[in-house]
Amino acid sequence: MSVELWSDEAAAREKIADGNLNLLLIFPEGMSVAASDSPPAQIATVFDQTDTAGTIAVGTVGRFVDASNLRLAEAPARLALSYDSIIGDELGYFDVLLPGLAIWGVMNFSILGLATTLATYREKKILIRIQVTPLPVGMFFASQVLAYMFLPLVQAIIMLATGVFLFGASIQGSLPQFALLVIVGNCVFVCLGFIVGSFSRTVAAASGLGNAIALPLMFLSGVFFPIDSLPSVIRIIVEYLPLAPMLDVVRGVMLQSRHFWEFPLELGIICGWIVLSAAVAIRTFRFR
Repeated sequence: MSVELWSDEAAAREKIADGNLNLLLIFPEGMSVAASDSPPAQIATVFDQTDTAGTIAVGTVGRFVDASNLRLAEAPARLALSYDSIIGDELGYFDVLLPGLAIWGVMNFSILGLATTLATYREKKILIRIQVTPLPVGMFFASQVLAYMFLPLVQAIIMLATGVFLFGASIQGSLPQFALLVIVGNCVFVCLGFIVGSFSRTVAAASGLGNAIALPLMFLSGVFFPIDSLPSVIRIIVEYLPLAPMLDVVRGVMLQSRHFWEFPLELGIICGWIVLSAAVAIRTFRFR
């Protein structure tokens, strides 16, 4: 978290509305003197009520003010907060939730779908039979990868369109950039699907192991609630898992009309996971 000092209140309020600032504190002149008088000095807080990080920061500031009052030697409250919330770009909870649901669907489709497919092929000995057919093994796997790269993208676009046209969601970003992000991020999930399928001898085992990976990612990575509310140790770990940075980039692109290259750290984490998961998938996959 960074702190900036502003001399122009109007410019700072505009930053709040644009989503570039989580919380604005406006201190009155001569606050040290006013704090000893009655009524208490007013520290104005300005935040976007659709920005969860801003509302959490307001609660933190409120607890600080309460603690400051308690330190005033049993005196009446000398400091108080006044709240002035605004709605930046008219975004609601569903607007924030929709991209998360779309990416969650992509992850589930690729991890569970590919893992159970490979387990089915292994149970029915289809993988072994492919080796004695004229079909090149590389072409078979290329077809699987392309299918699980393309179909989740179609699913995600349908989910976004449904949210916009049937439920009035506000999506303002670039659809081509969204499609590119889905394809890049889905490389990780496809590789994870291959890894799960490699360790699963049955469809039931593939489904169970796939859910053991997908469900924690879903609940911890910010699909339904921001990761800022997690305990600090868990939050640090989650920030370096593949789903959380992907959600950050997708929401930045689709909700704030930003470009994906404005998120170099998140993209770096995703690319790192692509390399790592691909290496593990290649090393662990077996036909038998």
